[in-house]
Amino acid sequence: MWGISVLEESQKPGDILVVGLNTDRSVRQIKGEKRPIVPQDERAEVLAAMEFVDYVVLFDEPDPFALIET
Repeated sequence: MWGISVLEESQKPGDILVVGLNTDRSVRQIKGEKRPIVPQDERAEVLAAMEFVDYVVLFDEPDPFALIET
């Protein structure tokens, strides 16, 4: 299972689904100066439009550990 179906399945066990999304800055840190191809606001808008996604939270670190801990 991969892609959108993973998000949809992730929402089922709980009451809400919060999706962490890398900021443009953190994507550049991970993948290089030519990335991201799609800006963070557009990526967040697509995720937020999915009926099973309740919240989209941007994080500026290369990994989501601090966000998950919070």
